[in-house]
Amino acid sequence: MSSSTTPIPEKSDTIMSHQSVENGQDQAWGDLQVLNVAGAAGLKLAKDGKTVLIPQPSDNRTDPLNWTWGKKHLVLLSLLLASLLTDFGMTYGSAVFVQQAMSFSLSVPAMANSISGALFLQGPGGLFAMPLIQRYGRLPVLFWSQLLSAIWVMGAALAPNYAAFTAFRALQGFCGTAPQVIGLSEIHDLYAATTSRSRAYAR
Repeated sequence: MSSSTTPIPEKSDTIMSHQSVENGQDQAWGDLQVLNVAGAAGLKLAKDGKTVLIPQPSDNRTDPLNWTWGKKHLVLLSLLLASLLTDFGMTYGSAVFVQQAMSFSLSVPAMANSISGALFLQGPGGLFAMPLIQRYGRLPVLFWSQLLSAIWVMGAALAPNYAAFTAFRALQGFCGTAPQVIGLSEIHDLYAATTSRSRAYAR
């Protein structure tokens, strides 16, 4: 079934994809349409000189899309380290269950239950963080979640009994999962929809 080509107004701000344009004419493949050369003038391209950057970076130097390669990857690295602590921070204590059980006069299986609440609250913690991220931004939520998690870890280390230890661990699980739900939004802030974003996902 053939599809007709509908001209796209020059004022259109939407570029559906990056395609080569032959002879300066509008082209269409099914529902996918490409602006002519005149309509595409001024668009910012990737380093290959062909790929249209989506979204288009602004002219503001503070726009994350305009940051240098090093700055982008430094921010991404800080997020990766915080994300690794989300799950690792919940399970690292399993290596010392025997010592903890002796300290609290419990059996090892009972001591292992101390991380159950923390693991369960990781889910609600991520859901709770999402509206805060949209309202206050990525950095404030990342900072406060990590600070609170550090406080709960210190509280667990100083807990006088098993109940307090388990409560602090549960709070750690609730607050510590924020970096994992921030990741996708932060990658979209830093990278345009090119191979760079795909590589960031892979990390």
